[in-house]
Amino acid sequence: MPLLAERGIALPGGGSDSDVRPTPVEGVSSPVHALAVTERGVPLLDNLDLRHSPPPVPRGSPMPS
Repeated sequence: MPLLAERGIALPGGGSDSDVRPTPVEGVSSPVHALAVTERGVPLLDNLDLRHSPPPVPRGSPMPS
């Protein structure tokens, strides 16, 4: 979460489930979700269809087609 805060990211999202597989935390199947959503209240946008992405965003990174 510090990485997101340092970069000013308030609403992370991507074309997958936005978590780590396999999980590095024993007993926690989705550690990113557990920390972001449950502990920090940060919404995550998962499984986005990015094939028809909008124009480039300043300081953003596009998803390859």
